[in-house]
Amino acid sequence: VESPIPIDHPTIVTVVTDPEMPQTMLQVVAKMPKQGETTRADYRRFVVSNLASQMLSMRLMDLADEPDAPFQFAQGSTDSLGRTADAVQLFAAPKAGKSLDALRAMLTEVKRATERGFTRGELDRAIASTISNLERDSKEGDKMEGGELAAETVRNFLEGEQMPDRK
Repeated sequence: VESPIPIDHPTIVTVVTDPEMPQTMLQVVAKMPKQGETTRADYRRFVVSNLASQMLSMRLMDLADEPDAPFQFAQGSTDSLGRTADAVQLFAAPKAGKSLDALRAMLTEVKRATERGFTRGELDRAIASTISNLERDSKEGDKMEGGELAAETVRNFLEGEQMPDRK
């Protein structure tokens, strides 16, 4: 039985506190319909999306290195939420008292990337990182944990997810 994840609803804001968690974490989730993963064009879109996520994350981490940065860590990604929905997600670990500034800084970078794109240098860095990761995965493919391989195989079977690095 498939239970679709709703994606059309008003903005939801949730604040959760845990006295055992000393670090504040921010997460922004923008849900969207599931993107296909069965054709070459789908795989190309997947690769482009991953490159964009890497470039945004590198930009955010470069900002985190600045002394006046409002966060210690930040990244962006596009992830699957299940069989019916994907999400663009932003994460940050804001510095003490800087949660709103961290959220503003992340959203500003997303807006800047959306309006102006990325530089050739950012793209070259992301491509080099992707190639390095693929080469490492290819060399260490036989060392993949059984659970990770099983999950990937299930997604391939049930959702048509690509498995380009499997022999």
